[in-house]
Amino acid sequence: MQEMVKESIETLSGAAKRTGAALLAGAAAGGALIGSATLLAARVETLGVVLNTVGRNAGYSRDELAGFEASIKTMGITTQAARDSLILMAQANLDLSRSAELARIAQDAAVIAGVNSSEAFRRMVIGINQLDPLILRNLGLVVDLGVAYKRFADEQGRSIFSITGAEKRMIAMNEVVRAGASIAGSYEAAMG
Repeated sequence: MQEMVKESIETLSGAAKRTGAALLAGAAAGGALIGSATLLAARVETLGVVLNTVGRNAGYSRDELAGFEASIKTMGITTQAARDSLILMAQANLDLSRSAELARIAQDAAVIAGVNSSEAFRRMVIGINQLDPLILRNLGLVVDLGVAYKRFADEQGRSIFSITGAEKRMIAMNEVVRAGASIAGSYEAAMG
């Protein structure tokens, strides 16, 4: 009988040790999750401050910026991605009133690229800012910026070499909108 009691105590002791180890691991994971959420919240808050500063420098009011952000978020874009992309657009002197239009195109592009809408929107804005057709093509947006620059220069009665960087980014944004028509409906079709 004494042997059975000893075995039971050893079994319980082992179980208690395993339970304790599991609880410690769970607590560590929970702590990491809380830390990660705190860092994300701080990052989003910082982006809000930066957006208001960069937006003000670009001539937009705080209310206008909040409206642009809200419009983008209705397309399923995260607050972080919305703020980050609006900052990039403002820095590039792009028309922020078209941000929701780009976010809508990003929904369709996300299905083609196999990424979420927030990532597609971020990539799209980077592609426009960097004048990089390859980034845009990977989103299903086939643009020929050389042809677009030529068309713009001809319409303006100017040389292609006289087009400024800001004008090139505006042309790229217009080409993305034009190319977006060819992938329109991809998001709805994928959602069934």
